[in-house]
Amino acid sequence: MGKIMKRSILAFMIFILLLLCPLAFSYTYIHLAPQQLGEGRVYICKLPVNLLLFEANKEHPTKILIDPQKVPLWNRKGKVYVTSDENGTNPLYYWVENSTTVLVSIPPTNDTTIKIFVWYCAIENPYQEYEDNTKFLEIHEIPYSLENTTVYFKFE
Repeated sequence: MGKIMKRSILAFMIFILLLLCPLAFSYTYIHLAPQQLGEGRVYICKLPVNLLLFEANKEHPTKILIDPQKVPLWNRKGKVYVTSDENGTNPLYYWVENSTTVLVSIPPTNDTTIKIFVWYCAIENPYQEYEDNTKFLEIHEIPYSLENTTVYFKFE
């Protein structure tokens, strides 16, 4: 009787694990990359944005609307900056118009479909000199889509 009970419990535990695995993996868009630096925690969030430009080889000042309900930690965004590369090393001119709108100046490119990255974090902005509202006298409404945010945590 005890052996049958143990097998039943084991089968039940495996069944529960199989049910919980899809729930755990449904949130894989948040990647945690902790670095042990002491105590506390600082977050850096990278939000990829796909843009469909109307015309190649032309500068496009554009407006990106953010829905704080769908973008993790946006309400606690802290510092904001924008880059044209995933590593955050090629800054673009930007202006945070309000709590849900970021203006971005897209430089001329040969492509009409590009990806930019909106960074928002609780660390210092490395590209403060790119925060410039004079670049946005004329703003284009460009079709875009927001991809899943990646959140990196650093421990301090």
